[in-house]
Amino acid sequence: MPLKSINIIFTEWLQENLHRFDHHPYLIEDKDHCLIFRFTDIDRRVELIVGKNGNFEISVHYRNRFWDFVCDFDVAPGLTKGGKHYCKLCLSPGRKYYPSLADLVRRHALEPLLLWANETFQKNKFLALFQVRGCTWVEIVEAGSIPNVQKRKEMVFAFPLVRPNNPAIKERR
Repeated sequence: MPLKSINIIFTEWLQENLHRFDHHPYLIEDKDHCLIFRFTDIDRRVELIVGKNGNFEISVHYRNRFWDFVCDFDVAPGLTKGGKHYCKLCLSPGRKYYPSLADLVRRHALEPLLLWANETFQKNKFLALFQVRGCTWVEIVEAGSIPNVQKRKEMVFAFPLVRPNNPAIKERR
């Protein structure tokens, strides 16, 4: 299977489903190994990385460096002898089988990504960034919990996910 087919599936799916996103993804960079997107009205430190090997990751950057992945919707395509497609990351029992690679990617990764984005990218949600020594991580928190989060000594920075009228910034980080 050519690795590029995952990106083609994503691109076609996005064209068909862009209207379903509350905050539309838009392409900022096309690299050899991945496509990088941002979302309208979402802080520019948040990016969607679509890897040609089947990874769909929401990443956060702070002060020009990678901080953490918020979540991922990875798929490792497998094919049974009978021609059914499945994700190698999912264990049996419970593994689901699909009639095509496109169905696998769409139903296993892209629909959950869309659902997550619409549920998470809300005005009352913040990203809180933490660090202990060299270890960094991100937590999604409700706006009302920010005073308590700020009391944690590991907290470095917090910012609202939704930034209305955020211009589509084309430069990288």
